[in-house]
Amino acid sequence: ISEPAVMTELAACVTKQPVSVIVGSGEKAEFSIEARGEELTYQWQLSDDMGETWRNSSTRTATYSATVTEANNGRYVRCVVTDNKGNTDISDEASMTLSMLKILANPANVTAEKGKIASFTVVAAGEGLKYQWQLSDDEGQNWRNSKTKEMFYRALLTETNDGRWVRCIVTNKDGVSQITSPASMKLADGQSPVVNEGPSITKQPTDQTGEIGELVKFNVTATGDGVTYQWQLSDDQGKNWRNSSNKTAEYATTLSDANNGRYVRCVVTDKNGQSVNSDPASMKVVSPQGSQLTITKQPANQTGAIGTLVKFSVTATGEGLTYQWQLSDDQGQNWRNSSNQTAEYSTTLSDKNNGRYVRCIVTDKNGQSVNSDPASMKVQ
Repeated sequence: ISEPAVMTELAACVTKQPVSVIVGSGEKAEFSIEARGEELTYQWQLSDDMGETWRNSSTRTATYSATVTEANNGRYVRCVVTDNKGNTDISDEASMTLSMLKILANPANVTAEKGKIASFTVVAAGEGLKYQWQLSDDEGQNWRNSKTKEMFYRALLTETNDGRWVRCIVTNKDGVSQITSPASMKLADGQSPVVNEGPSITKQPTDQTGEIGELVKFNVTATGDGVTYQWQLSDDQGKNWRNSSNKTAEYATTLSDANNGRYVRCVVTDKNGQSVNSDPASMKVVSPQGSQLTITKQPANQTGAIGTLVKFSVTATGEGLTYQWQLSDDQGQNWRNSSNQTAEYSTTLSDKNNGRYVRCIVTDKNGQSVNSDPASMKVQ
């Protein structure tokens, strides 16, 4: 007679790992895990030195959350799961990152005569910024998107848009958004349209890009009596301006690292001393053909026995390169950042990372990025 089968309880095991998050200042980062085992307990741990040392947090549930500030920006978290037999499993670490986005200057209210241009500007700091202007005709109770997706919003003042509010949603490369305070456009009381009063800019300067050493030109066209021109420069995204030596309708300069990202605008003044500022325009250096960001050597698959140190490396061409290795435990469907930010990633093979994929995101000084091919690690 055969012996009856004995049921073996599974030891504590994390089945769903926490995922790194990027949020705006003051927003909550939430991490959660799933695990199997009997009578599980949870202990979340924190690290402020990229996983070198860990300390226990007060959270002992399957979910950990924290408001992200400059103080905990870059903090790592992980969870220690323990079953009723004392068996433990430690989750992968995940990070909370503060995405830098700040509104430096909100649009200002505009009051002008009918037929004049109402111009609104937002100045923000961050990477890969995108803009979406919105309009409201009920003092901010309801908003609708406009067609304008630049730093500037302009509208011809009429009775129809008298009292209209505008605002801008600014979003950075991480998808974090901030909304400016609203500004209004109003017709001046008791004023009639005055045709051709003061100078008027009919063609604005436009953004220019090119390689280092390339000549870029900005032009402005204006109407008015006896108009003069004064080009101004800004190296802080339009917060502060200084006069250049150029006093013609065209401003030209050679692109360099020093003026990469610089803003220019033109102050047009007529013979009566009335002035109008052009819209700002930017100059930006782009990678030259032939020296663009390129991965020249991809990471290769690695195999070995448990306890073997395996190494993955990537080689790339470009300027000012940075590296971010990522990990995936579902064959590349989902990725999370590792703590490694060099050209090489190494780890010790274990049952836990058997079959894990790795890849590297390489970014150059201009913010252009490229992903390496994924590579796997397997226990023989």
